[in-house]
Amino acid sequence: VFLSVEGNVTEQRYFEYVRLSREKIGIKSVVEIHVLQRGDSSSSPAKVLELLDNYLEVRNNDNFNEEIDELELKHYTKEFIHQYLEAPETIGEKEKRQFEGVLKEEQLDLTYLFFLNKFKGSDNGENDVFGIVIDRDTGNHSLENMTRIFDECDEKGYRCFLTNPRFEFWLLLHVADVKSEYPDELEKMLDYEDKTVDDHLREKTGEVKRLRRKTFDAYFLPNIDTAIERANELCSSRNELLNQLGSNLGDLFEILRE
Repeated sequence: VFLSVEGNVTEQRYFEYVRLSREKIGIKSVVEIHVLQRGDSSSSPAKVLELLDNYLEVRNNDNFNEEIDELELKHYTKEFIHQYLEAPETIGEKEKRQFEGVLKEEQLDLTYLFFLNKFKGSDNGENDVFGIVIDRDTGNHSLENMTRIFDECDEKGYRCFLTNPRFEFWLLLHVADVKSEYPDELEKMLDYEDKTVDDHLREKTGEVKRLRRKTFDAYFLPNIDTAIERANELCSSRNELLNQLGSNLGDLFEILRE
């Protein structure tokens, strides 16, 4: 399961912790969760979709090795570059650090691109799932743009996991029954810029954005199924989530447990 996520910190950490806790969550041993790395802070749904597109371009590039051969990285030969990628343990640490310094200067994460191109799993990618994890963010994302994102995902066979108003609301569902605890604040929570969700999440867990491992283990890991149930009670239909409070991330966990 390859995910392109909107946030650079919270979402990435959450799904990394999910991957590390796969047995406790009931994720099948053959399922691997991979959150795609991002080189900038752009986090619009269109950028998230673009990242997944770019990944698949690299993954499906049959000429990747030829492109490596054409790289001009100072005095490094194509033989050395292939050695660095395919047998890094055979290169001395000093020489390796020097080469990685060159890659950094070129803003080229060659190791990661190599991984993306080569990693297809034991079934050669036949059962891979590709998805995006995005927020509704009514203040910045119009209905027209969101509908276009949905249509593009459907056309390309990507899964689209949406939380309204944003990912922190999904986290709050782990630790609070918002329908019964905050019935008078549900409308206010739909406002992407309102801090109500953050405030309640901080009250319950002591943090909002950092999402440390111990916080995940204490508050979120034991309550994933509870969050799914609470989301279903609110709204878990992708299209209806454009205007309603909720999340369809439960669909992702269903896929992981298949």
